[in-house]
Amino acid sequence: RLAISGANDELRVNAGATAPEWYTPAAPGGSTWTQLGTSSTVTPVPGLFDEILVSGLTALFTDYSQIVGVANFTTGSNSAGWRINGVSGGGLYDYYSNNNYGGSLTVQSLTGQDMMTQFRYNIANATGAFMVGHFMRNEHYNDYIQCVTHTMGTAGMATAGGILNQDIDTLTSLSVCGESQDIPAGILTVYGVTKT
Repeated sequence: RLAISGANDELRVNAGATAPEWYTPAAPGGSTWTQLGTSSTVTPVPGLFDEILVSGLTALFTDYSQIVGVANFTTGSNSAGWRINGVSGGGLYDYYSNNNYGGSLTVQSLTGQDMMTQFRYNIANATGAFMVGHFMRNEHYNDYIQCVTHTMGTAGMATAGGILNQDIDTLTSLSVCGESQDIPAGILTVYGVTKT
């Protein structure tokens, strides 16, 4: 007679197929999300854009399967974008986006930009926008930082892919930027995602 075992143990047939036995199953695989930083401070960059910046990060891209930026902000601007480690000059960002606004699909492909831009085609419509960016360092593409961004607002939605054409090992800051200095309020939270 098999005695009772511990909580959550499972019953199986032993390796010799001669008797039942209890075993403790391994924990299921998955991912762990760690909050790396957050900010709700909007800083105007004169003549350029409003920025919500999370700085003081020391996140190695090799430590995470991806780094995720989650932004919720008020804006009526036609576009918003990401800046990585404060890189904004030199035309180092490329992106490609699909925008769905009023039932119409618009495709844009731009290179040599000053931020990894997600054109929202007035998605926010002077209200709130929700934007999520997934960032990773692609060792198969010059170790450049690549991003997939999803944005949703009251007037439409968009998906974009972008590249920072620069080899970066460590994320020290991430910011969401609104063109035309048009972010009166918002919050940005940055997460690191590790596989377990």
